[in-house]
Amino acid sequence: MSAHQAPVKSHNLGPLIVTYRDRPLLWRDLFALFVPATLASLLPLLYGFMRSLYAQANYGPLAARAWSRPWYALALIAAVPLLLLALRRVRQSHRRVALHKNGIRIEWTGGQRHIFLWEQLRGLSCSTIENRFLGVQLGTRYQMVFFPCAGVPLRIDDPLQNLPDLMARVKARLHPRWLPQMRAALQRGETLSFGVVSVHQGGIRLRGREIPWAQVSHLSVVRGHLVVESSLMRRVKIPVHKIPNVELLIQLLQEGVIL
Repeated sequence: MSAHQAPVKSHNLGPLIVTYRDRPLLWRDLFALFVPATLASLLPLLYGFMRSLYAQANYGPLAARAWSRPWYALALIAAVPLLLLALRRVRQSHRRVALHKNGIRIEWTGGQRHIFLWEQLRGLSCSTIENRFLGVQLGTRYQMVFFPCAGVPLRIDDPLQNLPDLMARVKARLHPRWLPQMRAALQRGETLSFGVVSVHQGGIRLRGREIPWAQVSHLSVVRGHLVVESSLMRRVKIPVHKIPNVELLIQLLQEGVIL
């Protein structure tokens, strides 16, 4: 897709297959967001009002304003961040991703809408990240990044519902398109770019250094990072969200297409 290609219309995407939505806004969310915001602002507001009444009765209006003003300001300072957070959560609840036969439509925060045909995407990164603390697993996060042929990468992450299923469906659409092209390119002696990593029949290039395959002792994906070990440089860990099509890179290695 060139930078001057006409924008894609929704009707070009073909039949709708499935829609993935953000976690819906429930009453418990409203309670958890707005009640703290209300209490955070009401408590100093009420205290300031009581101070104002006491000062008005004993010292006059000037004292009333002076005594109450800091508490009114504190009420405002406490309320604004929480209300902005609540507004952000409301806006996030409208996010959704629609998977079609011929492409994908993404409606994201801030009213952003992105529509791609499958052939207008050049890369995909899917990450499964385990959150750990002191060796204890606290949960799992999922993240996917679309790399369009023109434009900047677009990240999709939690709390989009059923994100692992979306990741699997998109990979099922795109990987069979890209893998034969990559095999053929390597067999022609070309260099394949995977974002910050590039490979060819002779070796791998990362962090500005060329490493022959004979010097690579280990290459795998571990906890959301591509891990490369070689005799020529220290162990390298690169977040997979910076490496489009990292799963295809691993598959090409396993098939022996590169080595």
